[in-house]
Amino acid sequence: MESLARFCENCGKSFTPHNYRQRYCDVNCRNKKYYNDNKERISEQKKKFREDNKEILKEQRKKYTKDNEEKIREYQKKYWKDNKERLKEYNKKYWEDNKERIKKQKKEYIENNKEKIREHNRRYYSENKQKLREYQKKYREDNKEKVREYHKKFREDNKERLKEYHKKYWEDNKEKIREYQRKYYHENKEKNNKN
Repeated sequence: MESLARFCENCGKSFTPHNYRQRYCDVNCRNKKYYNDNKERISEQKKKFREDNKEILKEQRKKYTKDNEEKIREYQKKYWKDNKERLKEYNKKYWEDNKERIKKQKKEYIENNKEKIREHNRRYYSENKQKLREYQKKYREDNKEKVREYHKKFREDNKERLKEYHKKYWEDNKEKIREYQRKYYHENKEKNNKN
């Protein structure tokens, strides 16, 4: 009896067809073959669809992210953990290849969104005050020498700029500073007298 076995036109694996027209071992192979044969056309269609439906897709992503915040966070955390080294290498290479463009984009974004960034930073600091303080304290303790060196170098490199900044700050906040000094003096009078 003649064997009904055929070889899949995509992966080359031997299989028994369900009917005489079946050319692939399963649906996945059929879809892969179709995609490979029509890659350019599919890519163009997807691109056009995304351009035509930009706002709808944006809203959908926004809604999905909001509804699945915890799930997404967990997935990202796990993905980062599983691919840490590879991602570090990729990010490093991407930064080196696109340094100037990224700097330009960042500068433009900051210029155009100053108030938005300020508001975000204020809110973030307010919500995470204690956590940030603990992190900073731990970082300073673990990196004492490094932090000291950094500040020393920063002061040396920015001597004139810092002088100007302090001068301007004093002029703009004279009364506020004096008030603070008076308050501090009265609150610590006893302590100062003992010393």
